[in-house]
Amino acid sequence: MDIDALGPRVDADTRTEIAREVDSLFAQMGGISAAEQLFRILRDTRMVHAGMWLFGNVPAPDGQPPQAAVPFGWLLSLALRNIHVGPSTSNPAIAWDSAVQLAIDFAASTDCQRFNRFDGLFLDSPDFLPALEQSLAWRELFTLPQVPPSVLPTLRDAFSQIAWPTGTDRLRRDVDQLFGELDRLLANLPEENLTPIPRVHARFGFPLLWIHGCAPQAGVNTRYLDPFGAYPRDHDQYVFFEAGDRRVVALPPSLTAAAGCEAIFRLIWSSASPAAASDIVGDTVEKSVAIACRANTDRVWQKVAYLADGKNFEIDAAVRDGDEIVVFESKAKSLTSKARSGDMMAFIDDYTKSFLALVGQLVRHDQNIERGLTPLTCDDEDLDALRITKIAVSPLSYGPGSDHLLANALLNSIVHARLATVQEDPHHNRILKAFNQKLDQITRDIATAAPKDHGEIDLFGYFIDLFWLDLGQLLYSLHRGRSVPGAVSALRHLTFGTRDFWTEAAFADRQGLTEGKWLPIVEGEAVL
Repeated sequence: MDIDALGPRVDADTRTEIAREVDSLFAQMGGISAAEQLFRILRDTRMVHAGMWLFGNVPAPDGQPPQAAVPFGWLLSLALRNIHVGPSTSNPAIAWDSAVQLAIDFAASTDCQRFNRFDGLFLDSPDFLPALEQSLAWRELFTLPQVPPSVLPTLRDAFSQIAWPTGTDRLRRDVDQLFGELDRLLANLPEENLTPIPRVHARFGFPLLWIHGCAPQAGVNTRYLDPFGAYPRDHDQYVFFEAGDRRVVALPPSLTAAAGCEAIFRLIWSSASPAAASDIVGDTVEKSVAIACRANTDRVWQKVAYLADGKNFEIDAAVRDGDEIVVFESKAKSLTSKARSGDMMAFIDDYTKSFLALVGQLVRHDQNIERGLTPLTCDDEDLDALRITKIAVSPLSYGPGSDHLLANALLNSIVHARLATVQEDPHHNRILKAFNQKLDQITRDIATAAPKDHGEIDLFGYFIDLFWLDLGQLLYSLHRGRSVPGAVSALRHLTFGTRDFWTEAAFADRQGLTEGKWLPIVEGEAVL
């Protein structure tokens, strides 16, 4: 291990050697045993709330020395890689302790954990790429995508209500059947552990989930070892894992629901043309938001068309409650596997096509609402009294990159800067050109939409009302909200520095900070 002024450096060969050692120790104790131990740690430390695992980065309290955390995401990925392997060691406790300590030390050497809850609150332009790299590294080591099972009925209703393109009738039936099978499966999974299922029951009781969500017998994550290597993990697209002895296992509900959604969206993208798939996913996200909002208000708009400066615009969805307006924009674009594996240029490409594209639309809508050019306002009202909350929605998780604190700090750091490359790579140049062009548009529009502080644009104050959520996070918030503005504003001014929506929400619940804005949790569910 090399150590320089920037900290420890672990080369690729050493990373692979460390990963092989951890993987070998997990193989000795058996994949199921390793996974159960990981879930036990989370349960024992109260890192589960309302059925969601709290994988967040939890800084030590003030005055206490920082503690290196267990890299649950990486370790669970290796446990699932060995899920079909039975125990072969006579002393699994030693294998476990050795594997976990080695993994903790390795994760700490990457220096991607926050040890202060305000770390990253303000970033300068040179911090943009390092902060993105740290968030990707942290994602690969510490967390996994989750979806609350309670939001799936809303998503299923949305799929049933949209207009499906011609020639997609069979796909529509398959999607609906997949939701039905996923609902039945989740109803029988305990919240906090693996569930073994006889293979024949899984195959014939959930036939479509078996086809589209059963891991191959050769195993999952077969080429995955190094969390920053060339081969990303692939287990998060499967709901059943071959475990030997004619059994499969399913993960706890929140992880299984995420994998089920991944399988459904993947089926849509693989079965329909790109244009049709984009329409299906985009329309479903918009319809889901509208359905969830209507539980709290009748003033819900979908596909709000308006004219501004001779150009036609359309807001995906919007809600008005008094002087508060909430505007939603969604993109069907999801995070690619290449970006997940740590390819920074691929992540910037995805970031531009998803979040920055959404920000550009939201800022423009904000500007036009304040000018009175949309159907959301009346001619004779005080437009300066409006508070406009802007929400960018992705169908699936982008991980800690969408953390409210980090997403806004990144925008604040880069909005007046531009990226360039010293390499003459045409593909990279195209990515950076699109990135910079989108920033140019956002910067121009923010200049007229953002509040001023002593003549200067108050970017921090503006971005505090901008959120980037995946669909599961948004629907969960809307289901729990006593009002739509309250649903999305409950966490507006809060940060525990965890990088994780579910951990932030859990800590806010436990400290009573969501009271009055969110409905309480009863037996793992919100009172609806």
